[in-house]
Amino acid sequence: MSNNQIDTDFEAMDMPNPPRLMRARLSDSCNIKNPATFFEMFIGDEQFDMLTRHTNAYTQYQLANFPARHKRRKGWKDVTN
Repeated sequence: MSNNQIDTDFEAMDMPNPPRLMRARLSDSCNIKNPATFFEMFIGDEQFDMLTRHTNAYTQYQLANFPARHKRRKGWKDVTN
């Protein structure tokens, strides 16, 4: 079928009437008003430490090797200190 043709075999799925609301089944310890508690459900301290170390290393590499590209990042502060 080309991009200009319409698929006439398409049939829409039946949906409950009225559609059901989706609900996340989160732990009672997850405060949905605080995004950090949701983030912590998936990313532990070890992964977060690795993420920050690599972010800092990548930024330092970029600033040292491509300074013209990153003029606005001169105020970068290492987030692990």
